Order: sequence, then C-alpha cells, then structure tokens
Amino acid sequence: RALPLIYGSAGTSYVVIASKGGMPEHPLWFRNLAAEPACEVQVGAKHLRGRARVAEGAERERLWAQMAELYPPYLAYQKATRRRIPVVVIDPVA
Repeated sequence: RALPLIYGSAGTSYVVIASKGGMPEHPLWFRNLAAEPACEVQVGAKHLRGRARVAEGAERERLWAQMAELYPPYLAYQKATRRRIPVVVIDPVA
C-alpha cells in the first residue's frame, strides 16, 4: 500500500520519521517495516527497492536534526510521547 511521507535524503538513502504525530504507539507502516524491512519506494517518478533500518547513535541524532529542520513539528511530537520516535533509513538495494 502506498503511503505518502515527509522524507529527507542521506547520500543515496532516504530518511523517514515514524512519528505518528506523537501518539503513544508506532505507526503501522513502521511495524510492518520492522517485521519485513524489504520495501519499495517511490519519490516523484523514481521507483526503487530498498531495505529499511532504524538509525541509532550519532547517525540517528544527525538525521533527526536534519528532519526536524525540514519539518519542525517533529520536535513537538517527540515531547508529546514517551517513546523514542524512530528515524528510519531506507537504503537502496540492487
């Protein structure tokens, strides 16, 4: 199922935030990717296969800051929930 998300880029990878507006539980799309990280991505007319992973450590902090600059409400969403909002990296695969 196609789902439009705000995205950023990190090299050749794409970055999305599993915020669900600061709700207490993760969005369903995130839980689906956690169970099966293989996915398909469409950005404009470009289609690609990818593999999703959750960014951790310094990479997460850098990408979180990048995405919060792109879409500042993410900061309020994080304050609204106890869970640590996942930063998801989708790496292209051949």
